[in-house]
Amino acid sequence: MREYRKNQAFEKAGAFFREYRGRIVCLGLFVFLFHGAKLNSPVIGIDTEDIIKLQGDFYGGWLTTGRQGLVLLKGLLGMLDFNPYFAGLLTLVFLSAAAFAFFWLWDKTAGGPGSFAGWFLGGLLWISHPIMTEQFYFSLQSAEICAGFLLTAFALFLTAQGVKRRHFLFFLGSGLLLLLVFSLYQVFVVVYIFGTLSLLLLQGTSGENGGEGETAGLIRQLLAHAGVFLAAFFINQLITRLFFGASDYLQGQILWGKRDFVDNLKGVLGHVVKACTGYDSIYYTIGYGLLCLLTLLLFGAVSLNGGADSAKGRSTKGKKLLLWFFLAALFLTPFLMTIVCGGAPAVRSQLVLPVMTGFLGYFDVHLWRTRLESKNPQREKMPGACLVLALCMGAVCIVTGWMQLQVTSRLYYTDRMRYEQDAAMGRELITRLEQVRGQDSLPVIVIGKKEFEGNNACLLGEVIGRSFFDYDTDVEPAFYWSTRRILGFLHILGKDYAMVSEDRVEQAMEYSTYMPEWPAENSVQVWDGMIVVKLSHFVAE
Repeated sequence: MREYRKNQAFEKAGAFFREYRGRIVCLGLFVFLFHGAKLNSPVIGIDTEDIIKLQGDFYGGWLTTGRQGLVLLKGLLGMLDFNPYFAGLLTLVFLSAAAFAFFWLWDKTAGGPGSFAGWFLGGLLWISHPIMTEQFYFSLQSAEICAGFLLTAFALFLTAQGVKRRHFLFFLGSGLLLLLVFSLYQVFVVVYIFGTLSLLLLQGTSGENGGEGETAGLIRQLLAHAGVFLAAFFINQLITRLFFGASDYLQGQILWGKRDFVDNLKGVLGHVVKACTGYDSIYYTIGYGLLCLLTLLLFGAVSLNGGADSAKGRSTKGKKLLLWFFLAALFLTPFLMTIVCGGAPAVRSQLVLPVMTGFLGYFDVHLWRTRLESKNPQREKMPGACLVLALCMGAVCIVTGWMQLQVTSRLYYTDRMRYEQDAAMGRELITRLEQVRGQDSLPVIVIGKKEFEGNNACLLGEVIGRSFFDYDTDVEPAFYWSTRRILGFLHILGKDYAMVSEDRVEQAMEYSTYMPEWPAENSVQVWDGMIVVKLSHFVAE
């Protein structure tokens, strides 16, 4: 009997792989082609130098900002002693797994397997998105962020199974996963909300779910997801406040009350306009706005026609209103952080937008198929309007993915050029420091900054393209924290130097006014028991 069950399990696994192998290969190719620069890459960016230098001592900063889940996950993955090459490999593996998990979950909810076109277009839009590249710049957490997407998909699945099987253990498992995910990176709170709405929309527009597709079934699913979400959210908040949270880092990002209300409102609306039109930003394209319009058209067509359920007479006005509410809420999810903050949050934290863009590509294909099948179940002839919509949808998705991929590729190239320039300057600085200090172990202070000088193929991002020699120079006390960054980077290149104490920074700044700028011969000098490096002139405030 045991052998029989074992054989059945192997047969099911084999059938599953045969059914989805094309989709697995498609997503895997996208990940490794678009983000292959992460594999075996020596490129080190801001913050990653800190974790390499400090290793275990680094994690206190994450614990005080409520990211205890990130530290725990690093421990579970054996990544507490950070390994850049291994982190890059895990990033691509987890991103592939996370993308597959979401698309498979959407398929399952819609009564799948869905169309290969939905996976292809949705995967292209999600994986090529430049916001993913900006996040992956931070190699110290990129693998765990991708694992967070995977765990969120699993939590969504467990909650849905809990409703279907009416078993508390599924809800408990989902809640425990969310406790980890919400303390991994706070934006996953919004990712779970997005995931819930995507499942509800697919369930409501699919004719394969029987009674579960009706209003009562949708409300049950909504309440289950909301209950698990709220329980995990508040328990995580309580744990953070009692045992970890002591920093105002997150509170400092909220602009409401810190500037004029009208400015906050302009900031929120401005971010929405940028995201939907691509105006004045490399991270967005007009394709997202067009996808939203296409979704509204297709959703309206399906809603007016009653979807696949209309033939069975099960479509209700209440269900339609509920689905329109879900769609409106879904469109809002990429901007929830914007509304909370009172302005556009850091680009790297806008992780809902890439997966939302991918979902719109998948969902539009789903809606198009639903509309086509409900209007002409015999499929004797494809309606002209449906053909036009299909062509428009495919064109928008492919052109948008192509535009995103252009930006993503240039960002990776820019970061590589920035690193090589930083490394060359860092090695030259090490040579000069070794020449002036002799046998003495003198502390170092670096005054001024030197920006990255890119070529015409480079594209500056929010953080990508920022040199180690041009970071934190505006943080008080001036040039203290920027020196810490630079010396951390010199550790990456194999040399360790002590910093001057904070109370001596002003003395060094005053002395540097008589020094020439880098790379002049006397731009690195020993003075009063310390080494002063002058990269550029500065304006004293």
